[in-house]
Amino acid sequence: MFSISERTSLDGNFYDGISEILSTEPNQRETNETFGKKFSRRFAIITATKILFPFKAPLKHRVPHAFVTFGYGGKMVTVDPRNSSASVIQIDDIKTVLRDPHSVRLIDAVQKFRGPLLVGQTSPHTVRLYIERQIKRIRRYELASESSFNNDVLDCLLMWQLLGLLVQQQGRVTGTDLARLLVENRSAPSEEAQRCHLHRGESCTPTNPSCEATVISQSYALCERRGYDRFTDLLLGGHIHEAIECALQDGLYADAMILARRLLTDEPAKLLEIEEQLLATRLRCDPLVTLLSVAAKHTPINPDSGCWRSHLAIVLANLTSQEAMEFVYDLGKVLAKRDCNSAADFCFLAVSILTGMNPFKIVEACPDSRVSRQHITLI
Repeated sequence: MFSISERTSLDGNFYDGISEILSTEPNQRETNETFGKKFSRRFAIITATKILFPFKAPLKHRVPHAFVTFGYGGKMVTVDPRNSSASVIQIDDIKTVLRDPHSVRLIDAVQKFRGPLLVGQTSPHTVRLYIERQIKRIRRYELASESSFNNDVLDCLLMWQLLGLLVQQQGRVTGTDLARLLVENRSAPSEEAQRCHLHRGESCTPTNPSCEATVISQSYALCERRGYDRFTDLLLGGHIHEAIECALQDGLYADAMILARRLLTDEPAKLLEIEEQLLATRLRCDPLVTLLSVAAKHTPINPDSGCWRSHLAIVLANLTSQEAMEFVYDLGKVLAKRDCNSAADFCFLAVSILTGMNPFKIVEACPDSRVSRQHITLI
């Protein structure tokens, strides 16, 4: 592609070359081997340039077209200059164009919102009334929907409840308040949580329905007694490390931990080993694993989209450290990556409430992180 200046230069060079060729003697012109090459090359270039740039300057629009803009109060202003005599200005209601139920509900919600909200000027009752209306609207949708355990709907409801709590307590919200709100908001049991529940149930459910609970408890007590006897025999022989290993194999984690704490005071690594083996018996859906991992400044496993509330609640209720806030913020980024937008906004807003971070400040995501967003977007 050539610009306008390049095309002009090509035009001049073309005609200069033609004049130079025609000014030569006929016999010299015929014997000149480059005559055909020069002429054909320059003719092809200037012809292509004429086709690509037929005008001196490009036109933005070849024909008149209408301009549309949105005005105050849901009005749409259209300026139509296609009439040669005078332009026509038309003002319409936006509802005449957007007629689908979802857009109509959004327009009604925006028109009922008495904004903007100004600190010290807007009455809290006005804000609370608007929030309560949104919560009622979400609950009506939840009851009318086929699935009353839609996680997206529950996450949206949870976000509005948090905003209502902020207004009610005048911004003084603690981690315990957030945890209570998360626990009260019921959610659909995720597949991972169901597997965790089934795993726990298998250990206490008899294979034969006719078996009584006393038989199971006696069998468990017998196995535990045998393991405890082996543990005691090793201690009687003075084999402390072997006794601890035997206790870990038989599931006697409490006995192993007490023994290591009392007798192996110069080996703190042994206590950590016992703790790690104890946590290894827990499933990843257990919120206790998340709490202990965050408290130990380890990287916890990100919970799935269905059970993130319990993991977040147990951290907010018990920890206020920087590592805990980083876990909440990272959880929000993970949820945003999974398109759980309301859940991600809850995490970002929770960090803002507890640390004072601006949740609306745009944070540029690292290209390698593959995170969709790291802040609350305003739509």
